[in-house]
Amino acid sequence: MATSPFEKSESHGRTLLQSWTSSILLHGLVLAMLLYWFGAPESGLGNRNGSLANFNKVGLEIKSAQTDEFEQRPNENESEATSSEANEQEAAETPEEVNPFDNLPEELTVTPLDEPEPILGSGLPTSVDTGLSREALLSGDSLSQEASGDLPPQTTAPLGIGESAFLGIRTQGEKVIFLLDRSSSMSGTFLESKVKPLAVAKSELKRSLNSLSSIHQFQVIFYHESTRALGSEEDAVKGIKMLPVSELNLNKARNFIDQTRADRGTDHLKALDLAISLHPDVIYFLTDADTKLSRVDLRRIQRMSQGTIINCIEFGKGPQIAGTGTHERNFLQRLSTDTGGLYRYFDITRF
Repeated sequence: MATSPFEKSESHGRTLLQSWTSSILLHGLVLAMLLYWFGAPESGLGNRNGSLANFNKVGLEIKSAQTDEFEQRPNENESEATSSEANEQEAAETPEEVNPFDNLPEELTVTPLDEPEPILGSGLPTSVDTGLSREALLSGDSLSQEASGDLPPQTTAPLGIGESAFLGIRTQGEKVIFLLDRSSSMSGTFLESKVKPLAVAKSELKRSLNSLSSIHQFQVIFYHESTRALGSEEDAVKGIKMLPVSELNLNKARNFIDQTRADRGTDHLKALDLAISLHPDVIYFLTDADTKLSRVDLRRIQRMSQGTIINCIEFGKGPQIAGTGTHERNFLQRLSTDTGGLYRYFDITRF
């Protein structure tokens, strides 16, 4: 049976109405569920079974915490002022530190002045002053004698770098040898004075050694008929060498000096040969000149010296009797002149 157009239109309208009604009901139900979901006070989004904190509540708590923190944050200027006041108060309450050196005795706080270096040859060393008689001390007798003329001006000034000095003579040179006569005539047994020539020479030698600097090398040789150098046996020639200045070597030298005694005869040439063989810059040669060197010996020494300066010191008995002419000078004056050295004379009767 055929359907009329009107019936088809009515049927279509009912179908649309049912679809719209179902859609409205479905959307209304979803809306109601959403409203219920977000509107419940204790069951917001994500709060099911209490697994997470309430979203709205957490948001409010964070805002409240930030507000409190901001409100409670102190003023920076006020904080700095408070801190400064606290520091001042703490400094006022803390006792001042006392320097333990402020209350030392005056003699311990005053910086001592540097002691001047001893000027050699300006008088008897203190180690032998006690050997002089009272009369000699009062008369002012000393090693600073003028029998051979005034001292060179430089002998009163401090020693320079590389300089050495012995009995008023000073010379530039890093390698220094002290060559001292220890024959029996140096004992001074024939003198009335308690101070003996060799004792004076030994004391002055110690003073000279003390004035050497670290750049020096030195050697000490005593001689009579034979020679003996520091650190060697009697009459030894091999194995003798220049020694660096050190406390150990200086102590050895002092002991060597103390053990030396005067006896026997004199052999100047053997002693000078040994000293020159060490090629020093300067030799301080001390003797009482009881025996002489010939002109041939002097020319030989001059050839051997090869630039070594030989300063000669004579311990003579009585005033010096010598002129300035070539034939009037003794062998020590000629030897010092020929080698570029200086000569000094001391009257041992005035010691």
